[in-house]
Amino acid sequence: MGAATLVVALAAGWVLYDRVYAGGGDRPVAWLDLTPALGERRFARAATRVIESRAELREVVPGTREPPVDFARRRAVLVTVGPRSSPAYRLSVVSVREERRQIVVVVREQTPELGGPAPPRVISPALLLTLPPSAKRVAVVLEGRENGA
Repeated sequence: MGAATLVVALAAGWVLYDRVYAGGGDRPVAWLDLTPALGERRFARAATRVIESRAELREVVPGTREPPVDFARRRAVLVTVGPRSSPAYRLSVVSVREERRQIVVVVREQTPELGGPAPPRVISPALLLTLPPSAKRVAVVLEGRENGA
């Protein structure tokens, strides 16, 4: 077997591992939605952040009302999409699952219907979820927008 053939075989093996094995082993993860505890906060830009401590939570989500996260038993995930022009925009969780290498949080942004009642007001849609502790990294996938509530 030549060196080029070996390189191609190793690359094909890695792609197979990455696409089939590493992304497999799906199982649902028990998550809690603490979004109502955020209240009316403004986030200047889209961001995704895994929050591991109360001090980090205070830094990322400043304000007087602190969301009640039990950091001894859970970790938090904050997802924001930046400013929007109407309170009809919101985020929803499609799924949270554990794969062999990571925890995947799938989120969808819901948009107002054209011509529907949507008062103009700047808001910052966000989600604050808590997940069980894990050494695996958290990947947030923002799916395409869904029209209508």
